[in-house]
Amino acid sequence: MDIAAIKLELVQRMLAVRDTAILDRVREVIDTEVEDSDISEEELAELESLRAERLRGEGSSYTWEEVQRMAREMIKK
Repeated sequence: MDIAAIKLELVQRMLAVRDTAILDRVREVIDTEVEDSDISEEELAELESLRAERLRGEGSSYTWEEVQRMAREMIKK
């Protein structure tokens, strides 16, 4: 699995998370483990956009089964 597919899978899985405590832990890990150079400005903007949508109560959410199906479809392409 290439890095783009891994990132897509993680983003899709995070969209399905409804527990803010889990998302806070993910944020902490990213803040402490990822250097700024590891994330492009475009990727950072996308993550911020998704975060803003979540905070507004907008955006899509998926069941775990839907996320798995989407990830498998992306890997096949």
